[in-house]
Amino acid sequence: MDPSSILQTSMQNSSRVQRTEETTEYVSQQRECKCPCAIMKNRVIIKNEAELLTKIDNMKKELTVNKSLLSSSIRKRTSAVDPRPSASIVGGTISVVIIATFVGFIALSDLTRVINFCWKTILKRWNNIKRATQEEKV
Repeated sequence: MDPSSILQTSMQNSSRVQRTEETTEYVSQQRECKCPCAIMKNRVIIKNEAELLTKIDNMKKELTVNKSLLSSSIRKRTSAVDPRPSASIVGGTISVVIIATFVGFIALSDLTRVINFCWKTILKRWNNIKRATQEEKV
């Protein structure tokens, strides 16, 4: 048997006969331990502060990860496809509105000049026609 076992004894009495039966069981201490085995296995005993600092530095080197290679960093820079019809409709509508707004502002700034040019041209012709009719009368 395992020397680190615990001896448990139980006694049973029968009701009619005064006979006592004794049984013994050996239970492993590993089952009785409250700590998980993984924690106990990785347990480190440190003797001085210098050893502690070297262990900490080694752990930091082992646990350091290049952040640019993480999937979260890569996903920040890539756009995901959205196959929903509502997403394409909203995206298309907004893009058309933005483009039409910029084209409209450019056209409006030019349209005022075109209207001003046309108005001056019409007035000049009207004045020329007026003069011509007045000269004919004289």
